[in-house]
Formats: sequence, C-alpha cells, structure tokens
Amino acid sequence: MVRNPKQSPFIILSVISDTLMTVVSFLLAYYIRFYIHKVPTEYIPAFQPYLKLLIIVIPIWLISLSYHGLYKQKNSFISPIDKVYLIFKAVVFATLVLMAITFLYRQFSYSRLTFAYASGLNFLCITLMSTVIRKIQITAIKRGFGIRKVIIVGTDETAKAIASKIQKHVALGYKIIGYISDKEIDSSENENNQKILGRISEIPEIAREKNIDKIIFASPNVSNKDTLDIILKCTELNVDFTIVPGLYEIVTSKVNVADIDGIPVIGLKESPLQGLNLFLKKVFDLTLSTVLLIILSPLLLVLSIAIKLNSKGPILYKQERIGQDNKIFTMYKFRSMRMDAEEHTGPVWAQEKDPRRTKVGTFMRKMSFDELPQLLNIIRGNMSIIGPRPERSFFVDKFKNDILGYMSRHRVKPGITGWAQVNGLRGNTSIAERTKYDLYYIENWSIAFDLKILLRTILEFCFHKHAY
Repeated sequence: MVRNPKQSPFIILSVISDTLMTVVSFLLAYYIRFYIHKVPTEYIPAFQPYLKLLIIVIPIWLISLSYHGLYKQKNSFISPIDKVYLIFKAVVFATLVLMAITFLYRQFSYSRLTFAYASGLNFLCITLMSTVIRKIQITAIKRGFGIRKVIIVGTDETAKAIASKIQKHVALGYKIIGYISDKEIDSSENENNQKILGRISEIPEIAREKNIDKIIFASPNVSNKDTLDIILKCTELNVDFTIVPGLYEIVTSKVNVADIDGIPVIGLKESPLQGLNLFLKKVFDLTLSTVLLIILSPLLLVLSIAIKLNSKGPILYKQERIGQDNKIFTMYKFRSMRMDAEEHTGPVWAQEKDPRRTKVGTFMRKMSFDELPQLLNIIRGNMSIIGPRPERSFFVDKFKNDILGYMSRHRVKPGITGWAQVNGLRGNTSIAERTKYDLYYIENWSIAFDLKILLRTILEFCFHKHAY
C-alpha cells in the first residue's frame, strides 16, 4: 500500500492523544475507586504502585490499539461505528492482558475494580478524542491537505457505485480525476457525464501525466493479465491500486481443499454458520426478537389500529418467500398497500412515490415499520435478524440463471436486515451488487459482524433514500 505522508501527523497525534487519555483514565479510575466510593483512609492503598504501573499500562494499551488497526492509514476513515468497535476490542484486550500480568505479580494487590473503571473511562476518552481528531482531519482535507488523486477503471454500475461512495465520504481524501473506459470511446464524456481520460492501454501515461495517487479497477472487462501489466508499469510511479472483485472472484475466493479416499477435491468453503456458531446465532435471534416484540408492543398496537382505520383489508400482509435451502415460507409484513396492488401488474418491486401505497403505508415504509412483524418469522424459525433479504419465487427464478452465485444466498436463513441493506442496497437497486454483499456476509459471518450490521441498521434505516 502506498502511504500518504501528509496523513502521518494525524496518526502521531492519535498516538499522543491515546497516551494522554490512558494516563488520565487510569489516574481518574484510582480516584473514583478509593475516594468517590469513600473508602476509609486506612484502607486506601498507596498511590505510588499504581503510578509505577503506568510504565506497563501505556505500552500495553498502545500496542493493543496498534494491533487492532487504529494507527493504520487505511483505517483512518473507516465508519465511526467500525472505529468504535475496534477501540472497544483493543481496550478489552489490553485490560485482559493487564489483569493477567497483575494477577501473577504477588508483591502488591491491585484493585480489579480500578482496572474496570480505567477500561471504561479509557474507551470513552479515546473514542471522544478520535472523533475530535477525525473532525480536524476532515477540515484539513476539505482545505486541500492530503488530497489523493484517483482514477477509476470502468464506466459501468460498479464504477458509478464506487464514485458515489467516494463523493459521499469526503473524509476519505480522494478526488476523482476521471475514468478509464474499457470500451471504445468517442468523446471525453459518456452518457453518465463521466470524464473519460482514455483507454486501458493508456493508463501508465495518464497516471504519470496527471500525477495519480490511486487507481481503482472497477471493471469486470479488464483481464488479469492487463491488470498485472498495468500494475507493473505503474510501480515506479508510486501508485496505489485497489481491485473491486466481481461475483466470480467472490464466489471462487473461498475454496475448501479436501479429499475423498485420497483423491483431492476442491469445493466452495462452507459458511462459518454451522455447529456452535449456528447455535449462538439462534440464541441471539430468539433473545433479541422476543425482547423487541415486548418493547415494541405498544407501537405494534398503534400501527395495527392505524392500518385498520386507514383502509379496508387485513392488518398483516402474508407473502410466500424463498428461504434457507430454497424452502418456501410465509413472510409477514404490515399491509402498506391496497388489496389490489398487483392485480394488473403482477409481481413488481415497490418504487418511490408508489401510487399503490396507503397513507399509513407510506409512513411505515419510510420508517421500515412494515417489516416489524417479521420478528414473528424469527420466532417461528423462518428468518434471522441479520441475513440476505428473502425474495419471491418469481424474482428468484428470474435471477438464478443470470447472476452468478445468486442461489448461494439461500445457504443461510434470510434476515430482516443485512450487509447489503446497510450499504445502501435496498429497494429497486442492483441485484448483482446485493448478491456480492450477501455472499461476503455468508463467508465472513461472526456475532461481531451481526452486531455491527444491527447497529448500522438502527442508525440508518430511518433516513435511507431507498426505503419506499
């Protein structure tokens, strides 16, 4: 990876800030434990051993933060949720290491509660200061400090999606100089108003002329040979490269080598969702769905009454969907459309300003409240909190032969929300792109990944432009 030297001061600032926050948190934890708790003076331990312990505490904390990627340039502008998660993991890891070391040290008995306070305070302080440093860094980038020039290879939907992400997240520090066409070009701009700089064979010259810092390969039409050739030719230019995988690369990247009575065989790697992991996910789903049903019961009652008063028909809308192992199940939703919504059109996706919606339905779909009855599907075992969104058999039959890996989505239970949805792929969006995200989720599942998706869903679902 090519480093951006202009961003190094912010990493140094983070290290200094984290060191100070660690010291402050540790000293404040000592004060809270023995003075705020009003421990009798004769039972308050000496302060000097705790002060000396900072010689060990500071490196443990900094090493843990570094180990978890907080000081890597590539993580400088990960989402705030991801950063908080990394800080949390780093603090927990450092605390466990510190407690293990002090447990083996017999010359002085350190308070475990002090360590607990120090961990909580350090997590809060480091998170707060990282937010401040992030804002300073964003301000610097907006003023032109540390900008990296980028060209995107490709002009299709994937290239557009990458460009949209870059333009949305100014904090990345990327400036799109233009696009490289993987097709014949007749003008400097195409129908999508993309500034075309040239063809693939001209990339080295363009990179040198425009002083490009990063090249993003977002086209499935560029062969591996051409990609490697470009990378080799641009090596001397100190250019960073990123390759966006297509469905084929995602499907074939996870392989499992085994043998049948000595004969080697290769197959797709199985999802982590099996055995103990599968049991943990079931417990997670059942516990959370039950708690949510209890907490949200007043809201569910109000919505049920509003639906009944607003239009004729049942409160719940039942629809057959394809679930795990291609089995058909009945999915529940609050009815948000007229009873005859698809009488003349047949199965179609909802669209923005859809005239088939009721007034209450418009509100529910905007807030995603129409999905809440699917908590019943989770309790019945048809669905999960997190997973690929289930589709109707009409659409499954339509896409299974056209999109590589599409049916692999059905290796796990479908979910109310998923990795694709929190990345903006809801409603009438690219099925191929959704499938990429779904397959990535299946191959990289973990409880931590589910919690991350759930948190992002809570923060984003009310404001997403595709929720209609």
